[in-house]
Amino acid sequence: MKHLLLYLLLILNSTLVYSKPILPDDLVNTKSKYSDSYVANPDNILSHHAVLRIDSILYILEQETSSEVLVIAIKDIGHYSAHAYALEVFEKWGIGKEGKDNGAILILALDNRETFILTGYGLEGALTDAKATRVVNNIINPYFGKGDFDRGMIEGVAAISDIIRKESDEHGFYEGVAQNRKLSSFMMVYLILTVLLIIYASYKILKSINSIPRIEKTERITRFKSAMFPWLILGIFFPILLLYIGLWYQFVFKPRARRSTIKCDRCSNKMNKLSDKDGKQYLLPYQSLEKRLRSKDYDVWLCNNCGNTRVYGFDYRFTPYSTCEVCKAKTKSMVKERVVKNPTLLNEGLGQKEYLCRNCGNRTNKQYRIPKAGPAIAGGAMGGLLGGGRRGGGMPGGGSWGGGRTGGGGGGGRF
Repeated sequence: MKHLLLYLLLILNSTLVYSKPILPDDLVNTKSKYSDSYVANPDNILSHHAVLRIDSILYILEQETSSEVLVIAIKDIGHYSAHAYALEVFEKWGIGKEGKDNGAILILALDNRETFILTGYGLEGALTDAKATRVVNNIINPYFGKGDFDRGMIEGVAAISDIIRKESDEHGFYEGVAQNRKLSSFMMVYLILTVLLIIYASYKILKSINSIPRIEKTERITRFKSAMFPWLILGIFFPILLLYIGLWYQFVFKPRARRSTIKCDRCSNKMNKLSDKDGKQYLLPYQSLEKRLRSKDYDVWLCNNCGNTRVYGFDYRFTPYSTCEVCKAKTKSMVKERVVKNPTLLNEGLGQKEYLCRNCGNRTNKQYRIPKAGPAIAGGAMGGLLGGGRRGGGMPGGGSWGGGRTGGGGGGGRF
């Protein structure tokens, strides 16, 4: 008999624990795990398939209209009514975007056999109390009364989504669609303007070099670089223009300018470009050194009729060498750097760089200032210390609701 009473007490205790209500403070925020989760289903009233379907509908709705809708399916809400429960969760989580207040909650309270739709301030004009009541009583509750909670919730969410989207499309109630349309129009105008700028820039650059004979290869390339510079600055605001001009110069104009055939300026016969090996004998010693150091590249053209030669020099884009003040060869580079005077908290320091020309052997020194020494502050550590008191509520990949408010409007009914 004692054992029987003990078993009965255990069964009663487990039943009480199992049926313990989930209060608003105990409900886990759906977006603490996934930013695209819109369903609180702690008692698994809804199937996994239904939750995924509802999440999909509400995710698309938010992307198109910026509206946020939360679905709650819960067995026991304790002493709360469905309206009061939804209202507390709404205010606690902030459903809807801040400033727009375009949020809503659809709640199923199973033990109360109650369904309610609660709207934010921004949705009260679209999802009116009357419309919310009709959705609950005409669409949702007939399925709930048959125990088909999946179908009832999916149909209800779809109806709410349609009402919000229709209001957005017909009356521009939401800024999301209008902003997307404005953005599309802006992008179209932006792309057209970019194309026109590319055409005009090409015309202006080519016009600036057309007056220079093809035989003056170095001057043509220099003029092209000067002409394209203002367009590169403008390209900060038009990246496609910047990319176009950069690729045009590097892979089209410069290679063609170097390879294009020329006529001898003495006998007017065609000149031929020599290979590096054959052209080496026509270079001056400092030019050969520049070529070896890869500070400059040289092309040698020879007229087989009169023996006239033309030597063209082209700077390498990335090189540690600069032009020597004495011999004018691009063979000067830094060989030593030292601190002459250490900086202090009150005074700047002094450094010195030593340069050597590999062609003429000239040595030059250049001094520079070193900033005052400041106290060492670990910015990252300080930032971590200051920010350590605040902790995000979501797991990796999670998010939060937008901070919307509600005036308590909506509608519902029992099934």
